[in-house]
Amino acid sequence: MARLDFLRKEFGFGFDPQDIAALMAMDNPGKPHIGNLMVKYGYAETKEKAIKQYINKLRFGSEYVTPKEAIEGILGSGGIPVLAHPAYGNGDQLILGEELSDRVDRLIGYGLRGVEGFYSGFTDKIRAQVLTIAENRGLYITAGSDYHGSNKLVKLGDTGLGSDTVRPAALDSFLADVRFMGVTAKA
Repeated sequence: MARLDFLRKEFGFGFDPQDIAALMAMDNPGKPHIGNLMVKYGYAETKEKAIKQYINKLRFGSEYVTPKEAIEGILGSGGIPVLAHPAYGNGDQLILGEELSDRVDRLIGYGLRGVEGFYSGFTDKIRAQVLTIAENRGLYITAGSDYHGSNKLVKLGDTGLGSDTVRPAALDSFLADVRFMGVTAKA
């Protein structure tokens, strides 16, 4: 795994073969799992610090895909490009107001068709802004929990879309169109 090699070469961080085997046996090992391993070994105080101070230093320059390329690729393969958690930029940013509107407008210019309006990390204020932007631009709305396994506090299916929430028509439209495309989506 490139990240483990990078951590060994760049910082001298080594891990027991059993721990590496357990990591590689996971369905989708990623930065949070490596961060937890680094905490276990005392290389970082927290998973978040491990990711920010060490793991994120690795750059895959030739593997970077621009938003325009990603949207074009999704459209070219018959998919529906949707911006996940649009208010969170690169993960460390909070983008709201005019900056969020401008970001979405720029991506619409590339072919963006929807935004994640219901997300486990959204406050009511953020959710309201994202839903308003989607409605004003005729975009699909999706819902996601950002569940990545037990290494996060987020529960599978915790989207912020409660049973008492009135579902926007743009969410139902997205689900209907995804089903039409032959993909099974739970409502």
